[in-house]
Amino acid sequence: MIDLLSRFRALRSALLLVPALAGFAAPRAQADVLVTTTSKDATLFNATVGNRANGGNFYFYVGRAGTNTAWPVRRGLVAFDLTSIPAGSTVTNVQLLLYMSQTVVGAKTFELRRVTTGWNEGTTVGFSGNGGVAVSGDVTWRHTFWN
Repeated sequence: MIDLLSRFRALRSALLLVPALAGFAAPRAQADVLVTTTSKDATLFNATVGNRANGGNFYFYVGRAGTNTAWPVRRGLVAFDLTSIPAGSTVTNVQLLLYMSQTVVGAKTFELRRVTTGWNEGTTVGFSGNGGVAVSGDVTWRHTFWN
């Protein structure tokens, strides 16, 4: 019984000692990880009139379509709500994971570019990757907010 009690006292002292020493240790770098999904997304179709949209669809399209479409070039827009990152934070690494559900040419490399103008996702749902006729509030090839 005395042996168990002395071991308990030694353990209790060690546990109390560690927090006391923790205040004297050098500060450690801390990395927070933010996992988020898009706050909005849409597809731009190269319609010269600028009246094709697809912001209300679950999917967005990028790249070149076949020759059987009037709007062969598509650009995907995605936005993320990053307001949970405190002001003054330094972001050192970002990963973007996208899932490609359909292709006729295999894997492709795409460029990412920053959009500096506000835009609206809109509600239009297109069909067969060709978008639909834009309604008020959609983003299109030529308009950030279709009217």
